Amino acid sequence: MSQLRATSDAVEDERRQGKISRQLAGVRDLYELGDLQRDDYLAKKRALQLQLAKIPTRHQIDFGKALELLKDFGRLWANAGGEMRKRFVDELFESKRITGKRLHLRLKPVYGRLVTLKRARGDSNPRSPA
Repeated sequence: MSQLRATSDAVEDERRQGKISRQLAGVRDLYELGDLQRDDYLAKKRALQLQLAKIPTRHQIDFGKALELLKDFGRLWANAGGEMRKRFVDELFESKRITGKRLHLRLKPVYGRLVTLKRARGDSNPRSPA
């Protein structure tokens, strides 16, 4: 479970870094186009760089280890109690809703990438947890 959370946290940090980097580029573009005064540009740039510096530096995601964990997920699920299963679902899915008798789940982006990677490695139909 801690591996799943660490992977999810790393992806979220990566997403935030990308967003702030795009904001920095946008502020620079506005300054270069003359739409932003130098003092405003420097203040916005400094604020964004401070936000960027606050994001923890993490190791790259080891997709191989994450795939191994997913391969073992059926056994983990089978051996987990109700609270642990709830934690698994909360960690893996960014949205959960029920419509009638149907359960709709949306994987968090990192796990969606792992499923795509797993399929690319030869398992074209990953099975759901038991």
